Amino acid sequence: MAAAPGRVVGVDGCRAGWFAVWQESERIDFGVYATVAELYSAQSHAAIILVDIPIGLTNNRPRKLEPKMRSLLGRKSSSVFSVPSKDAVYACDYQQACARNSKCFGKKISLQAWNICNKIRQMDQFLLEKPSARHLFVESHPELVFAFLAGSVLSTSKKKPAGIEERLKIIDLYNDRLKSVYHRVVQSYLRNQVARDDIVDAFALCIAAKSVRQLEVDAQIGAGGIAIRLFVPAAESLLFSPDFIC
Repeated sequence: MAAAPGRVVGVDGCRAGWFAVWQESERIDFGVYATVAELYSAQSHAAIILVDIPIGLTNNRPRKLEPKMRSLLGRKSSSVFSVPSKDAVYACDYQQACARNSKCFGKKISLQAWNICNKIRQMDQFLLEKPSARHLFVESHPELVFAFLAGSVLSTSKKKPAGIEERLKIIDLYNDRLKSVYHRVVQSYLRNQVARDDIVDAFALCIAAKSVRQLEVDAQIGAGGIAIRLFVPAAESLLFSPDFIC
């Protein structure tokens, strides 16, 4: 995909809903939306929305994206969790989700995966009900995006202050205005609304959205005809000539 004209948006799930940061020409702004529908209503005229959530669910076999991402992330492969089956995502509780996933994929789901099933389900339901929005919402993965931007897999945890600082330094290399925006976001929301790592993850996706390409994985279509694809920064968008190669 060529460089996206117009508004580009990076989105990460947060306690308060969905945290989004967008850039249009020289203007950068941010906001929190309670639902995907509200996010779409506010950003429907954007060129692209990169979001850190699985898009496209399966029941017949696990998605192919996750093994590919783990192979690229190496020592940070644990940041890529196994996406539950569609039936598990729509379960009423964790026990039912584990049973359904075992039936589909032969194993239970992690508690980490179950904790974001509400958001996975919300995105899936929205795209099933509004197929015309499918071109706009594109799945991405912040840890993989940071690896492409930095030229190597990051060693620090985004849950620690040193990890946030490392990510802000990388972000600053690509857009030196975002660090001041980061402080505005911190002042605007409580930690239990938008966590620090939610902010830097959305920033990375917004940077990547300016020029992206699809990660090369065998084509796969999820239930309801939703394409399973993941976008990463295009090679020409990098400031470096990294050893990190897809």
